[in-house]
Amino acid sequence: MCRALRAADPSIRCLILSDTPQESTLIDAILSDAWGCLSKQDDITEQLRLIRRVLNGCTAFSEKFQPLLKQGTLSLPEPPPSTELSILTGQEMNVVIGLGRGLVNRQIAQSLGLKEKQ
Repeated sequence: MCRALRAADPSIRCLILSDTPQESTLIDAILSDAWGCLSKQDDITEQLRLIRRVLNGCTAFSEKFQPLLKQGTLSLPEPPPSTELSILTGQEMNVVIGLGRGLVNRQIAQSLGLKEKQ
């Protein structure tokens, strides 16, 4: 999702919210062009601090991920092929763009001339 949003509009800054601070989550966040990774284990004050960092143009990774970042030995997989986004149809890409702009289902459906599924 982050890659699709960034491809549609490079000014969008995605953050990943994770249940647990695992290496695979951190790697996925980095490879998806996310600006950071928050943990559900963080309190709301810490989450807001990290969100504000991203809004100010800085990356933001939860303290829960800091040991993984500092060890410097992330086992990064091969970069994903750039054709991943090509599997999305035009309509699906429009939905992703709508989500990136903060629209809710009803607004996305209306902008695409569709009825919202009830």
